[in-house]
Formats: sequence, structure tokens, C-alpha cells
Amino acid sequence: MARTTQTDNAIVNIPLAKRGNIDAQITKHLKAEHAAFETNARQRRATKREEMAKVKELVAAVSDERMAEMGKPYGLTVKQTRSQFIAAAFSNPQRVITSMTAELARA
Repeated sequence: MARTTQTDNAIVNIPLAKRGNIDAQITKHLKAEHAAFETNARQRRATKREEMAKVKELVAAVSDERMAEMGKPYGLTVKQTRSQFIAAAFSNPQRVITSMTAELARA
């Protein structure tokens, strides 16, 4: 024997306007969600700025001779090698920070 589910007719018969303002509830939820997303985005941008500043500082600290050595297999000048490291930092700054820190430790 199949079971049938019954609809609560008491709620269905109440007009939408008297059940509560669903549009206001949705808007409130979306605004809260958007605010949380913006806060996270601001934090990520601030972290990225700090990491990029550190990368630029570390890349500038590596000697010209060492940069020339690293760029030689690729036919790059010192300036081009530095800019390649900075460009690589946009996608993975921690990797560049690690490698430049290791280069400075070698010297």
C-alpha cells in the first residue's frame, strides 16, 4: 500500500504577503554573503601585496652576477632574469620567496 504525503493546507492558503517578505529575507542573506566575500577578497589582496613586496625586495638583493648565471641558460640579461622572477611571483609568490631566500643564503 502506497503512502501519500499530505500538504499542510493551513500554510498554503495564507497569502504570500502575510507569510513574510521572502524577497527581503533573500536580499538580507545575499548582502551578508557578499560582505563576507568582500572581506575575504580584501584580506587576499593585502596578503598578495605583502608577498609581492617581499619578492621584489629579495630579487633586488640577489647579486647581479648570480642573476646573470641563472639567466645565462635561457639567454636572459640580468634585468630580464629579475623581471622573470617577479612575473613568476604573480602566480606563486611563495616559490619565488623560497628560491630567492635560498640564493641569498648561498652567498
